[in-house]
Amino acid sequence: MIMWLHKLFNPHCPHCREERDELRMFSKHECNTCEVLKLELERVYREKEILLQKLLIKDEPRPLGQESIPNTPIAVSGGRRFMPALVRQQMIDKEDQKSLQLLQNKKKEMSSTAKLEKEVLGKEVEIENAGEIS
Repeated sequence: MIMWLHKLFNPHCPHCREERDELRMFSKHECNTCEVLKLELERVYREKEILLQKLLIKDEPRPLGQESIPNTPIAVSGGRRFMPALVRQQMIDKEDQKSLQLLQNKKKEMSSTAKLEKEVLGKEVEIENAGEIS
């Protein structure tokens, strides 16, 4: 009560002025805890923004050479991994189809190279024969 009366009747007292200045300085500076909390909050906001951008951007088409990892449910129980039989059978069928396609492509390449070799070697043989006749 006495301080209140003192400030009321003597607002420009040097002692009161110093107290006011100290309060102003203290209010401008933040404590270390507040600074750390603000930094952490900024980091969390940045991470959320990055995740949101990744979710909102459409998936870019992948190059033809890269294949995506199949989304197969693999459950872990007791340290062992197991897959349902249907999922395992589907994976095996897909692998078989891929290997069959690769074999067919390889046969096509082999047959086309064999045709080219016959054409090239056939012409060389004809040229050699023509040189011997004359």
